[in-house]
Amino acid sequence: MFTSKSNLEFLGAFVKVSESTIDEHAKRSLSVYMMNTNANQFAYDALIEKLMEPMVDFALSRVTKKTYEDSPVHLVKRARETFRKLTANKGELGEVLLYCFLESHLKAPKILTKYELKTSPNMHANGSDGIHYLKLENGNYQLIFCESKMYEAIGSAIEDAFESIRLFKEEVTEESEYKPGIVFEKSLLSNHLEKETFSQEDARFLKRLVYPTKNDEEELVVVDDAFAVFIGYEMKISDKDKEKPNHVFREELKERINKYVSKKIDKINNAIRANGLIGHDIYIYVVPFTDLTKSRQKILEGIIK
Repeated sequence: MFTSKSNLEFLGAFVKVSESTIDEHAKRSLSVYMMNTNANQFAYDALIEKLMEPMVDFALSRVTKKTYEDSPVHLVKRARETFRKLTANKGELGEVLLYCFLESHLKAPKILTKYELKTSPNMHANGSDGIHYLKLENGNYQLIFCESKMYEAIGSAIEDAFESIRLFKEEVTEESEYKPGIVFEKSLLSNHLEKETFSQEDARFLKRLVYPTKNDEEELVVVDDAFAVFIGYEMKISDKDKEKPNHVFREELKERINKYVSKKIDKINNAIRANGLIGHDIYIYVVPFTDLTKSRQKILEGIIK
């Protein structure tokens, strides 16, 4: 059975600020990271380097990678071309980062490469940002549907992320028109398993994961729908802060981020309740950026050039 990539190289671009559960029953986890710093600035170039290998896995299906496994240069070129065609949406970076955190930190493998199914940049509006699965310690499973928001204001990102999940779950848009949701995503996954698996065993397992069934030979697979959220927000770093000794700057920055995000926990929980999502397990990742618009563009250009 295929598994997630440990991808410690990606996590090496970050410092873990905090990790905690934020509800009584440990159904909601909050992981806060900050990028490594260099000379009292976030090391965006280092992050770009760490994203090069994961981008291939993010953008290309397993079948495509198998086809070109003897030509790594072609694989990177193909991944960049695929990603470049569909980066009109400013949220694409959040999708990549959330994919990397789920694969490397949560150990939840991706089971559908939606990029090779997209035909235009506008298709990002249809369905979730990605689909992963996670095997729990009790032997049950979760299908994890992804949502990412990168806004200057963290409060707006939180509100819009969970509202988007509600609309996805209810299969409606803000204008109460039909929008592909969980049912559509599961059918999409089922119909494209041949692009993601190489063996009958893999295909049979995933079909049972998407549509749990029981027969005389197999136990029922217990599966719950869960969600993963990436929140990127903008923070300011003053010239006065940059003048501090590097080690002092790093520790103070980490503490500042932790305090700031901790104050948003009630807002996160309230947004989950307001959107009727309390029954779902939710994995939340938060990362700050300086000058968000320029930084996002710099990273995107760096991984597709």
